[in-house]
Amino acid sequence: MIRRSSAWLMGIVATAFVLRAALALLHPMWFDDSRDYVALGQAMAAGANYQVGGMYAARMPGYPALIAAVFRVVGPGAVGIGVLLILQAALGAACCYLTYLLGRCGSEGVGLVAAALVALDPLSVAFSAAVLSETPFTFLLLLALVLVGQIRTAPERIGWWLMLGVVGGATVYMRASAFWLMLVVLPVIARAGSPLASAVPAASRGTGLRQRGGFLICLCCVLLMLAPWWIRLDSRAATHGIRFTSLEGLSLYEVVYPEADGGPRQDKIALPPAMRGLTEGERNAAWNRRAWQCMLTEPGRILRLAPLKLARTWSPIFNTELFGQWPIQAAMFAWHVPLYLLALLGLAVAWRCRAAYWVVLAPVLYFTCLHAIYMGSVRYRAPLMPLVLLLAAAGLMWLWDRRRQRSANSRV
Repeated sequence: MIRRSSAWLMGIVATAFVLRAALALLHPMWFDDSRDYVALGQAMAAGANYQVGGMYAARMPGYPALIAAVFRVVGPGAVGIGVLLILQAALGAACCYLTYLLGRCGSEGVGLVAAALVALDPLSVAFSAAVLSETPFTFLLLLALVLVGQIRTAPERIGWWLMLGVVGGATVYMRASAFWLMLVVLPVIARAGSPLASAVPAASRGTGLRQRGGFLICLCCVLLMLAPWWIRLDSRAATHGIRFTSLEGLSLYEVVYPEADGGPRQDKIALPPAMRGLTEGERNAAWNRRAWQCMLTEPGRILRLAPLKLARTWSPIFNTELFGQWPIQAAMFAWHVPLYLLALLGLAVAWRCRAAYWVVLAPVLYFTCLHAIYMGSVRYRAPLMPLVLLLAAAGLMWLWDRRRQRSANSRV
C-alpha cells in the first residue's frame, strides 16, 4: 500500500511539473506587474539601485531577488525568463507534495486526491507560467503550514519554530499582506494546538518552557528578517512605522474612494497637484490619509463594497476581459463550482484530523477578510486554492467512502 501511494504521488508530482513546464515554454504570461519585477530583478543582479519608475519601495524584494538569482546564473533575457518559469514549474509541482503532506493528516486518500487536484488546478498551472510572485508565495505558504503541523506534534523542538520564523519572513518578502498571518496567526495556532499549550505537569515543565521559547524565537525571527527592509524604507523612501511598500496608501485609496467598485482603479486616479512635490513616503502617507477619510465619512458605502470585493476574489470565472473568452470562462465555471461545493462538504463532515482544520482554514479566512477591505481579484485567491482543494478532497473521499459502504451493505 505504501509503495502504491508513493508511486501515485510521484506520478502526480511529475504530471504537475510537465503541465506547468509545457505552459511556461509554450505560452509564458506577462502582466503589468511582471515588467516591474523583471526590471527590479535586473537591477539587483547588476548591483544597481533597487528602484523602478523612480520609486525605491514600489515592490517587495522577495520575487525580484529570485529573478536576480536566476539572472546571475544564466543571464537576463529570454533564457533567464525561461529558466525562471521552469523553476516556478518545479515549485508548483512541489506544492502538490506539500498539499499531500497536509492532507495526509486526514487520510492517505485525502492527501493523494488533494495533490492530484492541485496538479490539475487551472489557476495553479496558469500562474506558474506567469512572471508573478504567486507560485513562490504559494510554495512558502504551504511550507509554513506543514511546519505548523510539525510544531503541533513536537512543540518542544526549537528547530521547527526557527524554521517557521525563517519561512514566515521569506513569505512576507514575497507578499507583504501575509505579515500578520506569519507573525501572529500561524504561531498562535501552532502553540495553541499543541498538547503543551495548557498547563503541563512538573516533569514536563522544561519542555513547556522550550515551547514558549520557540514561540518567541519564531516571532523575533520574522521581525529580524524584515528589519533590513524597514530600515531601507525609512532611509530611502521616508516611510515611518510598519510599512512594506510606498504603494500601500494608493492601493487602499483605490478601493474606498467615491468611484471604487472593488476592482483595479489606479489607472483612473489622477495625482492631485498638492502631491506632486511630495517625496515617495510623504505621498504614500497622503494617500493613506485620504483613504481613511473616505472610510470614516462613508462607512456604509465601504461595507457595501465588501461583498463585491469578496465576489471578485472567489468568483468561479475571471473578472477581467483579458481571459473573457466564453470557452475559458465555461471551463473555469465547470471546474470551480463543484469543487467549492465539495469544499463546503469537506468542512461539514467528520475528518479524523479535525484539529488540523484551523491550520487549513486560517489562511483562507485571513486573506478573505483582508480582501474584503482591499481589492478583490481571482489572482489573490490563487495561493489559497491548494487549501480549498484539500477540503474538496476531504469531501470527495467522504462521498466515496459512503458509496463503498452502501455497496458493501447491499451485498450482505
